[in-house]
Amino acid sequence: MNPFIKFLNYCGPSLPISLASTGIVVWQIRASTRDFISGINSMDSRFDRVDSRFNALDSKFDTLDSKFDGQDSKFYGLNMKALSGEKNSVNQEMVDIENWPKLSTEGCNVIRHCIRIFTKKDQEKNN
Repeated sequence: MNPFIKFLNYCGPSLPISLASTGIVVWQIRASTRDFISGINSMDSRFDRVDSRFNALDSKFDTLDSKFDGQDSKFYGLNMKALSGEKNSVNQEMVDIENWPKLSTEGCNVIRHCIRIFTKKDQEKNN
């Protein structure tokens, strides 16, 4: 007689039922693990989308920062010309502040005031 059949006869009729119930529990654990992993993967994709949005926003801020850096270098050049007493130190491009990207009205007024001060000092030095 087959040793496995002997073992089943020895254990009685409850062994196949317990083996089947163990298989069901293992199947349920595997299914819940699959659901858990798919939930994590979906959260991961959501975080990837949020991360890409922040990266896009970061690149927009980098672009804006570079625009302001360019304006800052123009002001540095204007400041050096005014301090050196060079004639015609304020060129028309600097005066047309409205053409500058995304600068508020207050910012334009402050910059105009600074240009007036530099121009006045420049004129006083030349006279």
